[in-house]
This record gives sequence, structure tokens and C-alpha cells, in this order.
Amino acid sequence: MKIRYTLFFFCLLLVVGAKAQGDTASHSGQEIYTFVDHMPDAGYDCQDYLNKHIHYPDSAVTHSLQGKSIIKFVVNEDGHISDCNVAKKAGVWLDDEALRVVKSFPAWKPGTQNGKAVKVYFVVPVTFNLADIPDEMPAPGYNLVEYIAANVQYPRTAWKEGKQGVVRISFVVNEDSSISNCEVMDSVCEELNLEALRIVKSLPKWKPATHEGKPAKHSVVLPITFAINRNDAIKSKSRPMKSDNTSHRNPVGRVK
Repeated sequence: MKIRYTLFFFCLLLVVGAKAQGDTASHSGQEIYTFVDHMPDAGYDCQDYLNKHIHYPDSAVTHSLQGKSIIKFVVNEDGHISDCNVAKKAGVWLDDEALRVVKSFPAWKPGTQNGKAVKVYFVVPVTFNLADIPDEMPAPGYNLVEYIAANVQYPRTAWKEGKQGVVRISFVVNEDSSISNCEVMDSVCEELNLEALRIVKSLPKWKPATHEGKPAKHSVVLPITFAINRNDAIKSKSRPMKSDNTSHRNPVGRVK
């Protein structure tokens, strides 16, 4: 779903007064700048990234929790994001979700001071508003558990190497019931990621969300569990096993 938020490209810890350009803080013996000659640049649309990847936590909805979570992080010399923490709390579920997405940011173009790449602080305020929640959530209209069990195949290479785990896929249910924008949120390995993506892209149409009585786009997170059962492998050596998704009971896809 689309979460309203404001992304401020300003450094954290700036104070009113005559602070010199290039002010720094110390962290583990390394300087982290609060302002530099050339500030870091994401190189992609951060607003679009957050809109696609942030999901209003179910527990926060149940407890009518909303608010602004401000996340502080460091853009390192190689552009990757680290040292993410909550600078201002909105509530545990909202803060955890905001942290999760900021930690997943692709690498940025690093900031530079005197022509050299340096560490720089940034903050991202993320506002969660219950008014953005649809009146009715999207639903598959068929047995999602049975569909996954019947169609997912355990990749042979991953099975032989004993790779297993949960791949979480984010996708959008559009107004016309079609599914789009499928992306891996939590990865296990390439083979399992691709199989999870394949099955989600193959899902039949869902009933779309509704907002103020009209169909609306809404994002869904679907965890798909790949678990190896060696006993089943002995019984059926002719093909890879199907993944174990018997725990998928939530009709809107937020399966745990």
C-alpha cells in the first residue's frame, strides 16, 4: 500500500548556529559527517521505493496505531546503508517496519568531502496513517494454500544443496484484479527466490481492495516456505519435492 511520508535530504544533528561545513561525529573511531561538499544521492526514486516496499503492519492496524517513525542511518563510503536506528519512535510495529525497509535500500552514490568519499548521516521520516488502509483488503477468492501446494516445485539444485527457508514476495493487486510488481523482499537463495517469484506471478486474479467503495491498488506480502523433508525425498526421487506451505492460512497473503 502507499504510505504517506516525507523524505528529507538533510543531515541529522544539524543545529542552529555557525557550524562549519564538514562537521563530523565519531563512531567506532571513524568520522561520520553531518554535512559535506557533495551529499549522498540515492540514484533512484526513494519515494517510489518506499511506496512499493512499506506495508502497514497487521498488528498496528488491529491496535489502531499510527504515527511518524524517524529512521537515522549512515551512507558509507561505498554507498551501502548501515547503522540504521530509530531516532523518533511511532510504536514498535511501525518502527520495525520502517527500519526493515530502510535497511533494504539499494546502495547510494556516497557523499564526498574534499574529493574523497566519506560516511554521512541521513534521516528518513516515515508516516503511517490509518486513513490509507482500504475499507476491504484484497483476497484471492480461492484456496491459496492448495494453489501453492499444487504448483510450487522445489528447485533441484537447492534441494541437493540443502537450501531452505522463507522467501517473502511483495506484489500489487490492481484495480482490475491483476497481479503486478512482484519483488523479493526477503531472500534465501537465487533458486528459491526465482521459484517463489514464478509462483506468485502465476497466481490467478484476486478480488481487489476497495477504498471509499471503489476498487483500489493494494500491496500484499506473501511468504513462501521451502522446507526439505528427507523422508518424502526417499519416496519420490524422480523429481524435486514441492515446498512445504501448509502454514499458509491468511487469505490476503500475509502468511507467516
